[in-house]
Amino acid sequence: FPQLIQKYHEMIGKPYLPPFWSLGYGQGRYGWKNTGAVQGVIDNFNKYDIPLETIWMDIDYMDAYGDFTVDPNNYGGLGDLVKNLHKTNQRFVPIVDAGLKYGSDSANKCVNVGACIMSAFTKQTLVGCVWPGAAQFLDWFHPDAESIWHQGLSKLYSQLEFDGLWIDMNEVSNFCNGECPGSIGKQGSPLTYCPPLGPVSFFKNLRDPTNYHDSTEFDWYPALQGLGNLNTKSLSVSGYHYATNSYEEKYYKEYYLHNLWAFMEAKATNHFFKDVLKKRHFSLTRSQFPGSGYWTSMWLGDNFATWEYMRYSVLGVFDMNMFGLPHTGADICGFIWDSNQDLCGRWMQMGAFYTHSRNHDINQAVDQYPWDWGEKVITASKNAIRQKYSILRLMYTRFYEVHMNGGMVEQPLFFIAPGDATAYAQTPYQIMIGDYVMVAPVLYPNAEYTIPYVTNENWYDLFNKDQLYVYNPTATEGKKLSLKAGFDYVRLQFRGGGIIPFQDALGAGVLRTKQLYSLPTDIRVAPDHNGNAQGSMFVDDGDEMETIENGKYRYVTFDFSGNQLSVTTVHDSPDYFQCELVTTVTILGAANYPHNGACLETTSGTFVAMTPDYDDSLKVLTLSNNSGRSVHWSQVKNVVLGNTCQISQLVSQSSNKLQFITSP
Repeated sequence: FPQLIQKYHEMIGKPYLPPFWSLGYGQGRYGWKNTGAVQGVIDNFNKYDIPLETIWMDIDYMDAYGDFTVDPNNYGGLGDLVKNLHKTNQRFVPIVDAGLKYGSDSANKCVNVGACIMSAFTKQTLVGCVWPGAAQFLDWFHPDAESIWHQGLSKLYSQLEFDGLWIDMNEVSNFCNGECPGSIGKQGSPLTYCPPLGPVSFFKNLRDPTNYHDSTEFDWYPALQGLGNLNTKSLSVSGYHYATNSYEEKYYKEYYLHNLWAFMEAKATNHFFKDVLKKRHFSLTRSQFPGSGYWTSMWLGDNFATWEYMRYSVLGVFDMNMFGLPHTGADICGFIWDSNQDLCGRWMQMGAFYTHSRNHDINQAVDQYPWDWGEKVITASKNAIRQKYSILRLMYTRFYEVHMNGGMVEQPLFFIAPGDATAYAQTPYQIMIGDYVMVAPVLYPNAEYTIPYVTNENWYDLFNKDQLYVYNPTATEGKKLSLKAGFDYVRLQFRGGGIIPFQDALGAGVLRTKQLYSLPTDIRVAPDHNGNAQGSMFVDDGDEMETIENGKYRYVTFDFSGNQLSVTTVHDSPDYFQCELVTTVTILGAANYPHNGACLETTSGTFVAMTPDYDDSLKVLTLSNNSGRSVHWSQVKNVVLGNTCQISQLVSQSSNKLQFITSP
């Protein structure tokens, strides 16, 4: 499976590397009335000590729902709110819709240069209807379209210094079925010809999509009978795009190109961050096409506040990872309908481990912030987010590897155990982060236990460190575990054979992902039944543009075998972060390893004694660098257990001279 996915990603374009902060927890709400309401939400996150990385703004902030505008009455001061977020290392991502408001500066520019999608019937600009009323749509095949988009985004950035963009309604969505009847050429109020949202009509006549002399606009019909009109709540399939030759004139029609609109919008948005803002790109799309993950992230769209939809989201995450969009997730607690304490609490626990993690709901639903459900969900939320932050370096490392090679950040268990029939048949909702850490969330109401299936290998509890399952040489499959699953912590299983970077964000009370750059990193080792393990760690500043292209990153691999942890620096960089310092190595299931100490050898041939601490009840060996000497992992050659370092091998701290960077 992994090799097949990598081949596919190599063909369509390997996923981009998102900024580190974008893996943190975000909060949105459709229906915030004004700037004060948003500030009140931020204040409550601080009051209840819940990590909050990003505020996500839905269309409420816009002036009459027009792109690139800010409501001066209700959202005066929003720009200052954004600046204050930045002062506390938080982020802001506003929504931008696909349709340009009829008569707006951007729409007029689009019309004047012919950079909008055109009507096949009137030969004028095609008019649809979305939130601002009548709207027109950029034609990304036109050479001026991207410039118009960038000008609009620059106007918005001058008002709100956003960190990323949420590009929505980009299927393209439309409140009319195709072109809005009677709308062509009108300059009056959009409400006079935008239809109310209502039942969808169905049509039965099949037309030739290349016959644009047919005046019957509303009867294109899909191949499968009974599924409705291709124009349903979408742009007219008869619309046509900018063309430069006879071939393009024939085939650059919305019928053929419809699914490329969001792909090209994401590409243009990526170029805005790179060419205009000169910063690392981040956008989140609702629609995609093969290869979109090279340009953007994606969430799973408008979902419902039900247990079924929470379970569906796991499968959606796996699908998007296969499709090359590993930075993904669903709206936590559900977007449509009212959530409840049990559902929202469990969804906050599971959703914390989406790579894109955001709670967001519709204006017609009840509030679903953690504090709305009492202390139970407050505790569940802040602990789950911090548990995710404890392995965020692992997740980010996996993003780097997928960016370089293709593959999945999150995957089903059977992808790493294809020969295990039980893993294939019974584990659709167990989430593997990389190859070694598994989340087995509670996905049913009133549950007190989670019952994950583990393959026939050593398995450990990642946080408690105890061994959950011991490899059985005579078994042909693994076992289902029964683990107490309260609202205080999420049970994460650590498969034997893995080495991961682990930071105790839970114990440190981390509130922002930036804090992780100065938090100590424990290299946590889970030996398999042969006593072997492997892993890696990637570090860059997390936000700067093109760190990989410019070589400003560090990537090291770990290999544990026998009594030795070997380290290989695949790529080094002159700048270091405190999170890369050698602090501790923790070996799980360490009953049969030497407990009297270890000696770390650097690549320059010097040595550092590691202080041992063995927990006999858990069978866990912790090795600590208490020498007072600062060493980062790219300087390490190996760590040998049972070797306490001879006096002649030790060197003074004064010989160690390093440059440290304490913030990304």
